Amino acid sequence: LQVQGALDSQGHLKALNTTWALSKEPVTAALQINRNDERWQLTSPLLKGSIHIKPKLPWEVVIQRFQWEAAPRVSELKQAPLAIDPSHLPALNIRIEQFLIGTQGALNLQAKLRPSASGTTISALKLSNNLYQIEGGGQWTTKQTQVTGTADTSKLQQVLESFALPNFIQAEQSHLQFALQWPGAPWQVTFANLNGTLRTKLSTGSLPDVGSEHSTSLGLGKILNLLSINSLQEHLSFNFNDISAKGFSFNSLEGRFELRQGLVKVPK
Repeated sequence: LQVQGALDSQGHLKALNTTWALSKEPVTAALQINRNDERWQLTSPLLKGSIHIKPKLPWEVVIQRFQWEAAPRVSELKQAPLAIDPSHLPALNIRIEQFLIGTQGALNLQAKLRPSASGTTISALKLSNNLYQIEGGGQWTTKQTQVTGTADTSKLQQVLESFALPNFIQAEQSHLQFALQWPGAPWQVTFANLNGTLRTKLSTGSLPDVGSEHSTSLGLGKILNLLSINSLQEHLSFNFNDISAKGFSFNSLEGRFELRQGLVKVPK
């Protein structure tokens, strides 16, 4: 947030010109100065919230609604390096009650930012909605952002749909561990500039498209189900009725993947 203002002869603000780094829309800012603190009220078509400043305490940033616009392309990041030095930021406690990203619906975001010698430490990061919960932390420097954490959901199908991804897998419970990094600030993340590792653990699900060839044969998925020795007792208890289900079912499925410039690779 950049604010330019003018003072009258008594030291009161009489003009404000405000711009918000995360939005091209103009922001209206109102400043209230009290005996022991100050409070900024921020309003724009994409943003509504406040910044509460108390001496020697972390700034409290409370946003009722924020629409995140599209992040710049990787080529734009290289041409216009980050102008903000995160080590110069004050300590911040951030809460966004309605965080809108694309078509995913409203998210709730919480985080604590603390300046360090190399930049800013991100802790107590929580991002959640009615589909998934993400927790973690990381580091933000002048060159890049690094985050580690976990993501959990019991609605994997809806999550895939919200990210416009194909519904290639189903599971009752999904757990993801991630360690990711990208050039620039936290808000400059895109799929195309992501690097890092992902570890997944899924329980009680299926790969519906395995063995879905258009033929009258048994299909690869059903053969895999039938040959699963660990599930033989379960097949017997169901009189092999579960073999007629489409795809390849599983009780537990784990994997490790690498992300390189947004492409997923399976380590050798």
